[in-house]
Amino acid sequence: MTTTPQSEFAALLARSGLPVFPCEVNSKLPAIKNFPGRATTDEKQVAVWWNGKPKNVAVSTGHLGDGGILTVVDVDVKDGKKGDATLFQLEAEGFEFPPTFEVRTPSNGRHLYYHAPIALRQGVNTLGEGIDTRCIGGYVLAPGSVIDGRKYEVVNKLHIALAPDWLVQRL
Repeated sequence: MTTTPQSEFAALLARSGLPVFPCEVNSKLPAIKNFPGRATTDEKQVAVWWNGKPKNVAVSTGHLGDGGILTVVDVDVKDGKKGDATLFQLEAEGFEFPPTFEVRTPSNGRHLYYHAPIALRQGVNTLGEGIDTRCIGGYVLAPGSVIDGRKYEVVNKLHIALAPDWLVQRL
């Protein structure tokens, strides 16, 4: 089967235990139905879904391959949102975000990936203005994805860190 940069990222993420699924080109819209139930770490299924096509890559948040729960903290700065300022304020108050696997979004926001012991609340502005969270039933676009010519790129290639206790308690 033919590969693309997107399919190579999807296979790498799947191999790392992150359940992936395809999204439409230049879009955040899933390219399959029932993505939470069909997202996979199976590289053969990844090859079938992408098969030489430049579809965007999504990571289904919630279940990790090792039985843990994946939560992504989405620090949003587009359209005047102040996710970076909120993150700075939280850290100034003693609520630290441990270094973890991190992705820069096309709008210069950030996705911080955490391994949680239980399912956490997801939604918009869950940790303050401009900081959203994704967990069971949600998803984020992943490295290899492109929106309007701008890429999602890995910033920190670290292992996914454990979610800090304060984050688990708050969510």
